[in-house]
Amino acid sequence: MASKNRGFELVQDLVEVRVIWLSTDPADRRQPDVDNMLKPLIDAFNEKIICDDRQVHRILAEKANINSPPHATGDVYPEIQDDEEYAATGEVIVVFLNHFSREYQP
Repeated sequence: MASKNRGFELVQDLVEVRVIWLSTDPADRRQPDVDNMLKPLIDAFNEKIICDDRQVHRILAEKANINSPPHATGDVYPEIQDDEEYAATGEVIVVFLNHFSREYQP
């Protein structure tokens, strides 16, 4: 099953999703609650990244300060700092999708 002719296959295995909301002020009350942003975000994966959101077997989600991001952002962080859209909004969501493993590895 190809995804909109982009040359990659939809993931059909069980997956784990990690979501990190980075902001200059993660405590800002105007930002959505972590639990409220998860469902629409994961629903958006349907038939674009994964076949069905029923494949999601683990979700890890957090808010963090963009100036002291969690280690989990890894190599993505330098790209975020240089992104013009981030500079305009002061916030960005980082999403990782991995094959689900029953061994918990934060």
